Amino acid sequence: MRASGRSSGAMQGPCFPRRRLRDGLPYVAWHQDMRYWGIAGGPVLSVWLALDDSTEENGALQVIPGTHCTGMLPHRQAVRPGNMLTVNQEIPDELVQADQAVLCPLLAGQMSVHDGLLVHASETNASEKRRCGFVIRYVPTCAYPVDDPDRPRKFHAASLACGKDYFNHFSRKAA
Repeated sequence: MRASGRSSGAMQGPCFPRRRLRDGLPYVAWHQDMRYWGIAGGPVLSVWLALDDSTEENGALQVIPGTHCTGMLPHRQAVRPGNMLTVNQEIPDELVQADQAVLCPLLAGQMSVHDGLLVHASETNASEKRRCGFVIRYVPTCAYPVDDPDRPRKFHAASLACGKDYFNHFSRKAA
């Protein structure tokens, strides 16, 4: 967030997405995180720390570069069964330039960082290897939680990562 000119921010998380081969081969549909996070008022970053190697075979992250600049795209209920997203959302295929997708493999211990508006997805895990990571949401202190039934994820608490929080939009978690 310092690169964006902001000097304070808070972290939100954690959660542990995990992919393992099983009946139905689950996947994560094309989506933008901000569509369902329930946060407004500032840019939000997602940091995914790979606890296992993340490869094409076990469903590494795919992103469509530049889509964080296009604003919020329409989402709908996923058509393909097996979507692991909390509210089963997806961006309709006709709005996704899947041919421009870039695979983002990671070794255990590496991390990816992306904007909450970046269009991204993960295909099915076609291997016997687990893919597990630790997710942290990083928000500027000017951001705030919103009650919106279309954005059901609630993050009403955060830990101050740096700087001072002059807004106090989130309750404090012990760091």
